[in-house]
Amino acid sequence: MTPLDALLRLVLLPGAVCAGAALLGWAVARRSARARDAVVALGAAAAFVASAWAVEVRPDLPLARSQSAWWWVVWLVPAGALVAPLVDATRLPQALRAVVRAAAATLGFRLLLLAPYVPHALDDASAWQRAGVGGVAAAALWTLVDTGSARGARVALVAPVLVAVLVAAVVLLQWGASASMATAAGALLVSLAATAVLAWPSRRAFWPGAVGAVAGVGLVGLLLGALSALNYGSTVRVPVATAALLAAAALAGVVRRPAVAIVLAVLLAGAAAWFAYDAAPAETATSTPW
Repeated sequence: MTPLDALLRLVLLPGAVCAGAALLGWAVARRSARARDAVVALGAAAAFVASAWAVEVRPDLPLARSQSAWWWVVWLVPAGALVAPLVDATRLPQALRAVVRAAAATLGFRLLLLAPYVPHALDDASAWQRAGVGGVAAAALWTLVDTGSARGARVALVAPVLVAVLVAAVVLLQWGASASMATAAGALLVSLAATAVLAWPSRRAFWPGAVGAVAGVGLVGLLLGALSALNYGSTVRVPVATAALLAAAALAGVVRRPAVAIVLAVLLAGAAAWFAYDAAPAETATSTPW
């Protein structure tokens, strides 16, 4: 992919989709702020899907047996954006919403760990355990964005997530040896960033709460897919510590002071990159089919 192709597919395309969603959200805002937020979140998810398809990550539904299981993320992100407004409409207490989000994310992430698609064929109990941990992490980020949006959080909430996704893309490309997963992370990064930039002139939060589903399911799903598809046998390309620290970096938005939140996210993401570098196998980056 040439630099021009990357600009068109990974920057301009998702940016244009997010801009269209922002315009449509503005048009419906007079009727319902909740409808506007749902449209903006769906726009971020659609931008991610469009960009992924543009870089040849085009999963069937259900996946063909020849397709990598991590491609499920392309379907899980818009599914999360659709579920988010439904969860909010229940008006359950935030704690119960978090439980529902974790359950939904766990069910989705189980698809990433289907034994026929991964090289080490996880047993059922291990797959559910890993999906459950991922579901809790995704729900935590989802809930953080939702609660932060309600109080009008801006830079302190958004910047740590963008730092985590950016470093995830670097890790997946540099040490995970997976250009396709790295470009998917790049598509997620631009979609989330474009949504925030388009909201900059307003006084409300950069992201509506439903975007938390896009961020949580997208980031954690890619990390979970990397742990399952890029680590095989004695080869570890993405250590568990790297995935955990990147998730923690995204959650640094719990700190409300922007400077502190950003510094904490950078430190955690830097540590995540160091673990990936330290665990990198000696063979060349072209030795894996992913």
